[in-house]
Amino acid sequence: MTKRYIFALAALLGIFWEKALALDIYSHKMEFLMLEDGSGAYQKLLAVLSQNAKLSYKINMLPINRAQLAFAENSQSCLLSGAGSLDNIRHQYISSLPLGFIRLHLFNLPGKTKLTSFADLSADNTLGGLIGLKKLYDKLLPEELEIELVNNDEQNLKKLRLGRIDAVLAFLPDFRRYQAQLQYSPEFVLYQSYDSVFCHDTASNRLYIETLNRALEQITADNRYRKIMGELYMPPGF
Repeated sequence: MTKRYIFALAALLGIFWEKALALDIYSHKMEFLMLEDGSGAYQKLLAVLSQNAKLSYKINMLPINRAQLAFAENSQSCLLSGAGSLDNIRHQYISSLPLGFIRLHLFNLPGKTKLTSFADLSADNTLGGLIGLKKLYDKLLPEELEIELVNNDEQNLKKLRLGRIDAVLAFLPDFRRYQAQLQYSPEFVLYQSYDSVFCHDTASNRLYIETLNRALEQITADNRYRKIMGELYMPPGF
């Protein structure tokens, strides 16, 4: 076997080996942050982090409930999502440093009473939320409030404009696109948390998270993190 064929075979095996080691990361659409075309801020951030740290990964975009289920069933995988979405998952997991910080607010249409507390709502009101976050909503909301769950924020916004729901439960910064069209009380914060990469607790995943965290600390220190996040940047504690 000539050296040329040996090198070609080695290169081919290297490609197969890299694909075999590519970590499955499940996620779901988050406005501006995780998008189907790969242009979301978190996708850009993960690309920079993985390039710096020489990490191989594959993002699988699914509806939020299917992403959670796929993560739960694949014991070698990770989930890029909000910490609240892990309420449905009972397995042991580890997490990266926060990729971004989030706040949950209630938005409604201008001209209606601005929602400054739960006292502004009654049992006749219906809220719009996202599938996969029901356990989180159950912890936060009064029992008498009805919630209708859909797959994404656009569906909730359409229902709000049609009068089918009275307010939308939505996260900032990913709901910023619609912020100017609606109203909310910045002081009425229902929940605040963070988005991270959550992985099943395995030796290989621990190494991945440790390496990812070092890369994240590096680009935070040199201000590249803030540049990548742009207007979606929210400091700790915001």
